[in-house]
Amino acid sequence: MITLAATPSSEAEQKRLATEFHPDDAQPTGLYLPPHKALTVTTDRPGNAPVPELLVGTYGLDGTDSGTEVEPRAHKLKDATTEVTDETGGMLYVRYTKDGGDPAPGITLHFGDSARPVPYHVLGRTPAEQWKAQLDQAAKDVPVAQLVADHVVLTVHLDSARRNGTQNPDDLLRMYEHILATEDTISGLDGKDPRDRRSPLRYFVSEGKARINPNAYYDRVCYPSDEIDEVLNTTTLKESWGMWHELGHMHQQSSWTWEAVTEVTVNIYSLAVQRDAGQPTRLGKDGTPDAVRTYLAGPASGRAYDAKDADPFVQLAMFEQLRLAFGDGFYPELHKLTRRAETAADPEQYLVLNASRVSGRDLTGFFTAWGVPVTTRTRADVAALGLPAPERNPSTLDITKAP
Repeated sequence: MITLAATPSSEAEQKRLATEFHPDDAQPTGLYLPPHKALTVTTDRPGNAPVPELLVGTYGLDGTDSGTEVEPRAHKLKDATTEVTDETGGMLYVRYTKDGGDPAPGITLHFGDSARPVPYHVLGRTPAEQWKAQLDQAAKDVPVAQLVADHVVLTVHLDSARRNGTQNPDDLLRMYEHILATEDTISGLDGKDPRDRRSPLRYFVSEGKARINPNAYYDRVCYPSDEIDEVLNTTTLKESWGMWHELGHMHQQSSWTWEAVTEVTVNIYSLAVQRDAGQPTRLGKDGTPDAVRTYLAGPASGRAYDAKDADPFVQLAMFEQLRLAFGDGFYPELHKLTRRAETAADPEQYLVLNASRVSGRDLTGFFTAWGVPVTTRTRADVAALGLPAPERNPSTLDITKAP
């Protein structure tokens, strides 16, 4: 038996957060349905409650980066009792959402015996010492294990979980929660206004096939099976730029993410996690400081920020200089402003205008110095704000001296 409260829908949260990707509204059950097995689900639902859906399958599990995304199969639970059969099988989730209006009542679901329990650990609800026993005792036909906290669902192969079974699952989940809280903080999700509350939905992190690139998509982060140990171990997760980066994709806002910076602004969030961990900035490595100086010292006619061969870490330096110039509150305020604005038709010009608005300085000169094209219309819009130029050109700031 599982009792659930309604959540906002993924679509509503995506709109509120103004992001391209988003956390998901599927609520985990800790149950697995084998292929071709008939499952009976009995739903206790008040007449005024929305119709829930049973999802079979996990976003990103065994996924690839080929562009083909396998979605969980959805089955509406309209009747008191519903029989579900799925030829692929998979983990079971319930989607029970309500957007706007009066809150929806809770519902209770009863699952038949064909739903098999998997090793399943919930932070704050499951004793940590039970995790190893669950892994040791899992049935042979149960292929996965799952760890769940308030903001994350980790779904991995049983063998991967067993390999890392000596890890304290609470420590691992608390670290994920801290990483997400740090990325939410730089996203301005401080809860001071309902528009800026953290999402009640969870981010899905799933084990993908071997030898793929770690990747993020609308509903999940997919990490390759030959690298999965890195993100199931607190020691390596503490330094996992790759995971910070993929979770950062889930926070990028559409209005100031254009094609040339998809793999650049994502690392605003990675840098925030790195600073929080007290580690030296990634921008101090691999010759990036010298590359930045060389780029900015070159002739203005040769600076093309959006060039296809641009170094993403050199490009990232421009965004870091804005934080250095205007403080740790700059990006939270930019995110907040974006949540209150219409989606931008031109993200690049949106950034020039609204970075100026948030900083209280005319930044057209800064962006021009970086080779960002600034249109006549944008220059006029910034000029209309009546802002002074920065006291010091942010493009002269040393990216290795991050406070």
